[in-house]
This record gives sequence, C-alpha cells and structure tokens, in this order.
Amino acid sequence: MAGTTDVGKMREDNQDTFSIVEHMGLGLVCDGMGGTREGKAVAESAAKGIPMLLEEALRSAPLMDVSKAKAAVRNVVVKVNNDLLAWGSSDRNLEGSGSTLVMIWFVGDSALMAHLGDSRIYRLRDGQLKQMTQDHTLAAMLLRMGRIDEEAAKTHPGRNRLTRYIGVRPTVPPDIQAVKVKEGDVFLLCSDGLWGVVPPEKIQQIIEKETHSDIEAETDLTTKAESDQTQGLQSACNQLIEAANEGGGHDNITALLVKIGPLQTGEESLGISEPFEMR
Repeated sequence: MAGTTDVGKMREDNQDTFSIVEHMGLGLVCDGMGGTREGKAVAESAAKGIPMLLEEALRSAPLMDVSKAKAAVRNVVVKVNNDLLAWGSSDRNLEGSGSTLVMIWFVGDSALMAHLGDSRIYRLRDGQLKQMTQDHTLAAMLLRMGRIDEEAAKTHPGRNRLTRYIGVRPTVPPDIQAVKVKEGDVFLLCSDGLWGVVPPEKIQQIIEKETHSDIEAETDLTTKAESDQTQGLQSACNQLIEAANEGGGHDNITALLVKIGPLQTGEESLGISEPFEMR
C-alpha cells in the first residue's frame, strides 16, 4: 500500500487526507468540504477516527468474516458521522462542513469497500480499469434514474452537488460492497481532484507502467521484492498527482494504491501490529 496527497495549483490549503493501516489491510481517503480549516478538520477527524474505532471492534471480535466486517464498518462510519455532527453543533465554525469517504479493508480473500460522496475506488484487473463506486452526487443520481445520459452528467450543474457525505445528517450509512480479490489486482482510492482531471486511460497507463511485474516470479516474495513493489506503487501515486497538476490542479489531489500479492490460505483472522499513519 502507498499513498500521497497534494494541495494542487489553485488552493492554498489541502483538505484531502488519507490513512493507511498496513498490517490491518486498511486504507481510506477523505476529501473535506466547507471552510478551509473546517473541512480539513472534519476530513482529518474521520480519517483518524475510523481506523481507531475499527481497531477497537477488532479487539472485541478478533475473528471477523465479511458479514461481521460489513456491520462493523457501517457502525463505525455512522458513529464517526454522528460524533462530527455533534462537534459541529457545539462549534459554529464547523457548521456546514463535511467530508467524503472511500475506504478499502481486506478481510480474508475479499476487499470490503465503503464510500460516501464523490471520491472513488477503481480496480485494475487483467488490463481493465473499472470504477467500483457510484458517486453520491445529484447528477449521478439523475443518471441512475435515467433522467439524463452520461454526456449530460459530465456538465450537469449538479455534478458537484453531493447527496451523501460525512456530516450531512444523522445516521448516514455508507454504500458497502465486498468483492473477491485476485493476485495482481490493483485498487486505486482517489479524490475528485484526480479523477475529475486525469482520464481513465491515463490513470491506467500510469498504474500499469509503475506496478507491472511478473506475478509468477513473485510467488515467493522476499523483503526486497516487497520493497520494490511498494516503491512502484509510490511512484505511480506521485505520477498520478503530477498528471492532475499538469491538467490544471484546480483542486486538492489524493491517490492511494493497493496491490494484491500472493493470497494466503487459512489466515482469515484480522490483526493490528502497527499504528496507522495519516497525511
């Protein structure tokens, strides 16, 4: 896993943040909204609070299957949302602030994905880049209802109007899905500062160039091989940021990449042995 975030070229402050809990198999990206300081505070609080609360859930139930993990994620996200709403009600400076969320948590041989807002998760598998999340925007909702087509959605005035995000109202549940992972899969978590500027084909080109490797040669991973993989992921993140800045950099930009190595069998329990990092 690797990630990076950048203020872009048009903003003075970066309201994006991300968290990685390597040994837990957890990564998330938050994009703050509202006043600069307030949006950043909400995003950072969510990015810090969700891993901490999931860690507590794991301590009380160290053996989690996908069903229990889904319930844990929903409960944790709802709690963080409600806690931030309570915080906002006691601090007028935070009123109207919020944050998007995309997170991925690997449970056994499944990737559990949750999201609120218009940050996205993509999966690159067998040469195909697929968007795994559906934007929670007015334009996306109208598109799903068949009221507008894809071309109209790109320029619709509601394309940036979020319908669901952290901090909008009490008990906002995230969309949660679980998919089986495959060796060699690469997942990208990103804010709209990336996907709104860099076209999918360019995103795929960068990821493939920096993360391509001979999977068969990696079945017996060494420390050096793992380090090389991480460096490749980090390089891809950096190049994605660079591409977004070259496209104008009108918003904050965040990219987090995860590559699936050889799958291990018989190890379905989850554990935490390292503190998380947040940027």
